[in-house]
Amino acid sequence: MSEKAHKIFNNVVTNNKVGSAKAFGEAIRDKLNDALEVRKVGLTSEIFNKATVKESTELKEAKPAEPKSKKDLVDLLKKAKQIRGISDDEYMQWYGEMDDKLFSEWDKMVKKDSNYKNAYQLGVDGGSDKNPHKSGTLAAAIWADQYAAGAMDA
Repeated sequence: MSEKAHKIFNNVVTNNKVGSAKAFGEAIRDKLNDALEVRKVGLTSEIFNKATVKESTELKEAKPAEPKSKKDLVDLLKKAKQIRGISDDEYMQWYGEMDDKLFSEWDKMVKKDSNYKNAYQLGVDGGSDKNPHKSGTLAAAIWADQYAAGAMDA
């Protein structure tokens, strides 16, 4: 039995109503606090990843949402630094599956964006390939792709 269960049991056996109520209250409060912490983690995940949080033993990598319009692309580019769990390969697969019109829009937007426009030129010039964005973010994958494209075109 746990220490808390012993405390409750001993207070019930000795007919200590005040002690029993206090011990029971502490045990319930601890359980509720644990449940609230789990809920906070789930809500934080939902907010930052815009994904539905389900309890599961399987771990899945996040993927950017499938864009339906130019507005979706603009929103993704704005949030790229916050979207985590994206590998370079997943990013390449994601934008490779876009229809041609959206792909063209995405390419133009990325090349103009101040976070990525220098990456291509660094690749062409053979400059430093140190990615300025946090590893595993969509922003890091975009930057790495732009650098690699520049290096291949050099």
